[in-house]
Amino acid sequence: MHQLSNGTDADARYDTASRMDVVRRACNNDQHAFASLYEYYQGRLERYLFTQVRDREVSYDLYQDTFLRVWKVFSQQAPISEAIVEHFEAWLYRIATNAAIDYLRRSRKVEMLPLQ
Repeated sequence: MHQLSNGTDADARYDTASRMDVVRRACNNDQHAFASLYEYYQGRLERYLFTQVRDREVSYDLYQDTFLRVWKVFSQQAPISEAIVEHFEAWLYRIATNAAIDYLRRSRKVEMLPLQ
């Protein structure tokens, strides 16, 4: 069973094939593989989301929302496209970006001008 590290120098041990194996297992509803992906991407994806929204709590919430969206796709689609497996990180960041955009659209405040 491969597990991914959490963004340290040990990442070099995990080649593309190992990462793809973990993604494939997560796609097949392997909860340990999914947890491994969740932990592996947590720091870097939260930092990325923070650069988008400038709020730590919101970036953590968006991180969780991103992985909830991933879980829904994994649990609803069978089989998962090999393109998702091969380009998982790009796909994950696209989901995170869309979550940040959705948040920013919802939170945009409209300034009301006083009527005269």
